[in-house]
Amino acid sequence: MLGVYTIVKPAADHGFASAQALGLGAVSLALLVAFVVRQARAANPLIPLRIFRSRNVSGANLVQALVVAGMFGVFFMGSLYMQRVLGYDALQIGLAFLPTTLIMGPCRSATPSR
Repeated sequence: MLGVYTIVKPAADHGFASAQALGLGAVSLALLVAFVVRQARAANPLIPLRIFRSRNVSGANLVQALVVAGMFGVFFMGSLYMQRVLGYDALQIGLAFLPTTLIMGPCRSATPSR
């Protein structure tokens, strides 16, 4: 959460090179490292780190992260286009994206799970 806050507030307001953004970014990275070290030593970890040894799991996680990042980019840029170029308001933008959302839901639930 601190990493997200760092990107959204101090880095957006003052730039990524500001002292506040760099400090909070360093603290968030230190907390992430502490979490990984703690999980590596725990008897019953929240995230067993051994699952990342599998190339299939690590590759699938990477592909999923890229797909989600691309999808968020499409929604963000599409919303800006609809608002600034087409002059849509918030409700019109939401309704314009409704077919995409309705198609993604059934497609996601139809994928087979193992």
